[in-house]
Amino acid sequence: MAKRLTIRKRTSQIIRFFSYFIVPQDYKTEYWEWVGAKNDFGYGLIMRDDGSNLLSRAHRLAWEYWNNKKIPDGLFILHECDNPSCVNPYHLSIGTHQENMKSMKKRERSQKCCGEKNSVSKLTNEEVLKIRRIRETQKLTYKEIGDLFNVSKGCVGSIINKRVWKHI
Repeated sequence: MAKRLTIRKRTSQIIRFFSYFIVPQDYKTEYWEWVGAKNDFGYGLIMRDDGSNLLSRAHRLAWEYWNNKKIPDGLFILHECDNPSCVNPYHLSIGTHQENMKSMKKRERSQKCCGEKNSVSKLTNEEVLKIRRIRETQKLTYKEIGDLFNVSKGCVGSIINKRVWKHI
């Protein structure tokens, strides 16, 4: 006897969307915290309805739903509350990349990935301090120090002259 196949229809995106947050009593001012999947930056993610298996950012879907229109190309949805997992439409506005960067700078939210926090950094804070100490005490050349730490002599020079790694 042949097996009967059942095709499970995916619940619509908007119904799934509403299942991932609770609207608080003070719905205008409090966060509507996304409790579903999030990316590394804390933004809520939800599977699209178009069968593409791609993810949409939840705050973008929230803005589109409450404003009943698509986000125009080249524009962003900005969080007035600075909480990337918030989907409260009262906390969301539309704007340009430049406006988003201006807001980030004004509110001192920029995360500078300097030093060992930078994903491509070859050195740790401790190694940078060692490079400076070695130069002061042993008077090795930039090339000799670079060879010890597997970096270029230009990198060593920039560290010693504090053109880079200024924060330590």
